[in-house]
Amino acid sequence: MRFRLRTLALILIAAALVAPGVALAILVACVEDTPRAVRAPAPTVQDVERLRRVLGAQDPRRAPGRGPRTIVLGQRDVDVALDVLAERAGRLALRAALLPGALRVSASVELPRNPVGRYVNVDAEVAANDGVPRVSRARIGRLPLPPALAEALAREGLRRLAADARVGLAADVVDRVRVDTGRLAVTLRWDGDVERRLRAVLLPPDDLARLRAHQQRLADTIEGAPRRVSLAALAAPLFALALERAGDGDVVPELRAAIAVLALHANGRGPADLDARGPPWPIAAAREVTLAERVDTARHWIVSAAIAAWAGTALADALGLWKEVDDSRGGSGFSFSDLAADRAGARFGELAAGDAARARRLAREVSAAPPEGAFLPRVSDLPEGLGEAEFARRYGGVDAPATRRLVATIDARIAALPLLR
Repeated sequence: MRFRLRTLALILIAAALVAPGVALAILVACVEDTPRAVRAPAPTVQDVERLRRVLGAQDPRRAPGRGPRTIVLGQRDVDVALDVLAERAGRLALRAALLPGALRVSASVELPRNPVGRYVNVDAEVAANDGVPRVSRARIGRLPLPPALAEALAREGLRRLAADARVGLAADVVDRVRVDTGRLAVTLRWDGDVERRLRAVLLPPDDLARLRAHQQRLADTIEGAPRRVSLAALAAPLFALALERAGDGDVVPELRAAIAVLALHANGRGPADLDARGPPWPIAAAREVTLAERVDTARHWIVSAAIAAWAGTALADALGLWKEVDDSRGGSGFSFSDLAADRAGARFGELAAGDAARARRLAREVSAAPPEGAFLPRVSDLPEGLGEAEFARRYGGVDAPATRRLVATIDARIAALPLLR
């Protein structure tokens, strides 16, 4: 997308030098008042359950042998995946309609306020079943691109993508892609080197350095802490470190690292569980990390914050709700107080990984060591421990009006916290 917009800008500049009227006409044709692609509804509990079954059943790391494994996704699964990607990008919406042998891809970028239009829309149809993807048609706004130009842009895009280690790994692991109406089948090949490479691309050197620095700060902080320690007390020094390390630059990557380190520690883990390639990691002494004096509440909060910071709020909210439904089927029961912790943590992670100015303000506020009540609203009056039958009888299910009303009450409490506005 970035390459296409940059190319469009060069075309406009060239046209403006030769014929200003032509440049204006091209600009007007490219920018529109309405988006062609819109975000799909937020992920639901059913979406999470379905994807968990599909991916879990075909996980090549768990399946015996090294033969190919095929993952079959439906249209809704693709919609959810694209929305997770688009959420990280900000003012972007992505859609991909699954057609016989092809993908119809749409992307809409919301522009800053201007007198021409609000959106740049890109549409393309990509043949996907005959080896290398081939663009059969494309347009930007109302401006159709000549086939030769569309192919040239696609080739340049693939060339640039191939330089990305993550894309290179995907190209090595994906053996075949088949597209049909509402169905995407991806066949994977897995060998002993894939997991090592996967860790390397998911944790590049810069992220490892950030994690190591925050793990060291956590180890130093927790050394003299009591057996039970508040998550708020641990967050303050790590967020102060994030500000120190970021200087005048972007603080978001540092905040993501701080949140990840806290999430791992609250769950009895550490960055060494993610990467054991380099020198030994600093070891933070084991402690019971609490929020509202509860270990489970702290875990719900910080894990949701980590998911939202790294993958997006919609996914964090859906996973939190799915976890409570799953608990009602034989675990600790459906807990609205845990759900409140999930949603408050997700909001925190969203702010930490969103607008740069708001993230910096959040870092300053957290580094000033606010009380626990700044992170989580009152939850002691919320129902918990509800089995599946009791939850259905009292609330009617996750999409029923009674559940929605109580979730709206939770969200209103979260929105009233100054730290999470």
